[in-house]
Amino acid sequence: MGKKKGGIKAHTIIKASENVPCLIGSSEAVRHDHVFLEEVHNYAAGSIITFDKGYVDYAKYEAFTKGHIWYVTRLMDNAVYKARDEYDIPDDADSGVLKDEEIILYYGDNKKQEHRARRIAYWDNENGRMFEFVTNNFELSAQKIALIYKKRWQIQQLFKQLKQNFLLKYFLGDNENTIEIQIWTAMLANLLITLVRSGVKRS
Repeated sequence: MGKKKGGIKAHTIIKASENVPCLIGSSEAVRHDHVFLEEVHNYAAGSIITFDKGYVDYAKYEAFTKGHIWYVTRLMDNAVYKARDEYDIPDDADSGVLKDEEIILYYGDNKKQEHRARRIAYWDNENGRMFEFVTNNFELSAQKIALIYKKRWQIQQLFKQLKQNFLLKYFLGDNENTIEIQIWTAMLANLLITLVRSGVKRS
């Protein structure tokens, strides 16, 4: 008998203040990431969430704006938008800030729907590349927006830990319940390891 091959994606939300997952979900590898944004709700007005550009969903971005929830993500390469006002970059701003402007994103059928956003072009010396961030927050500095997105790397570090410490390349079964149990077991074990390490550092 041959081995079945497939793919699964794990999605998680981490509170910046806690550095541990507060929501975990999974989906088939072929399923678009943005569907997971539908599970992002009940956030208080003023909350800031950041996520990878693979979760692009302009209608959800508009809903965030109406709910006074701020998001920070990266601009898709194929995004359709029109630049409007360009903001002056303060003299004391991070030298990596190249541009800060208001844009209108077009989406939906025939690109008739609009979403007002802010585009920030930022050069990251550490990685030697430019990032284009998009947000609905017009109050925070461009540098702060870039730092908020950088915080998202907590999730990357989590999955790196899981890959290094646990065997999730193969699953013990092929049904949804078995796979979810294995993922949750790895998550809980990783959390216990994190707590033990944290206690050792404090002692």
